[in-house]
Amino acid sequence: MTVDLPSTAPNSLARVVGKTVRADLARSLPFMPLYSLAEVTLGLLAAAMLRLIYIDTPRVFVADLFPERLRQWLVFPQSLDRKDLAMVIPLLIIGIGLFKLLTSFASTYYMERAGYLVSTKLREVLLASLLNAPSETLQRAHHSELSNRIMADSTVMQGAVSKGVLGGLRDL
Repeated sequence: MTVDLPSTAPNSLARVVGKTVRADLARSLPFMPLYSLAEVTLGLLAAAMLRLIYIDTPRVFVADLFPERLRQWLVFPQSLDRKDLAMVIPLLIIGIGLFKLLTSFASTYYMERAGYLVSTKLREVLLASLLNAPSETLQRAHHSELSNRIMADSTVMQGAVSKGVLGGLRDL
């Protein structure tokens, strides 16, 4: 008699989750670095805006708006009019903020969709196994308790997949 390990069983949790979320996870992954890049750029632009407040010369070297450590790596010999920078930097902040919003929405959408697909697939698998259970098992258990437990467990799994995977990937 052979016993399948839980990870190799045909309807194991790992296989159900892996097969179900593969496509949505692949669609969500490109948005993660774009989201992070938008956050870093927003931080640099906010710092540049603050530095622009304390600069009172009519012409500003672009390199003076960057933090000192970044100035060592990047060389910008251009100078721009202070009034132009006071108009362009807030517009850049708005544009990159919108880009960050869109990338956050796209990655969250695909992860929520993956969580929904996992919960739907788990409900199908659990209900199919419930229907295939011996009649003695079904007679001993209360039917509403079984269905409530299946719904609750698959809903918890939906939240774990959508929020947990998304948070882990963003942190990574």
